[in-house]
Amino acid sequence: MVSKGKKIVKQEMTPNGSGAALIVRVSDAGAAKLLSDGLTTPFTMSIMKQVPAGQGSMISEKFGEFKETGITTKHFDWVSMALSVTEASVSQGSVVITFTKEGRKLLKETFAKNRGGVIAIFVRGQLMSRKLVDTKDLRQDTIQIDGIPGAELAQAFADDVNVGLHATFSPVR
Repeated sequence: MVSKGKKIVKQEMTPNGSGAALIVRVSDAGAAKLLSDGLTTPFTMSIMKQVPAGQGSMISEKFGEFKETGITTKHFDWVSMALSVTEASVSQGSVVITFTKEGRKLLKETFAKNRGGVIAIFVRGQLMSRKLVDTKDLRQDTIQIDGIPGAELAQAFADDVNVGLHATFSPVR
């Protein structure tokens, strides 16, 4: 909402049964549609491998084409903040992504099959991070993303992904 210049006027959450009702009042009808669309659009997250031109199903204008590895939303478990790194007075955030049991198995297989290649994490169809797979990755069952510009942005990313992975929203009619 903030990135689109829209304002939340009031919000309140009330538990009901096994879930909760979140009531949000916004400044105008455009903001209401933006919020509703943003919350009810299914969350997607995947790990893809970089492939030669003409072989991918996802294209990044800057980094080329990517193809599915089979690691999708259901294979991610949680994203948490890692310790921030401060270099030359610039604070950077970091997050650690953990996987389900099946996701860990697929991640290790993906690392083994793509050693020396590039894999990338896509969230909501947008490239979020890429990495060159090396031999030390073959033993990993988590992924750490460093270099996020600030701890607050890293926390916002972690919160956004965790909500996407574990919560669903539907409009109240």
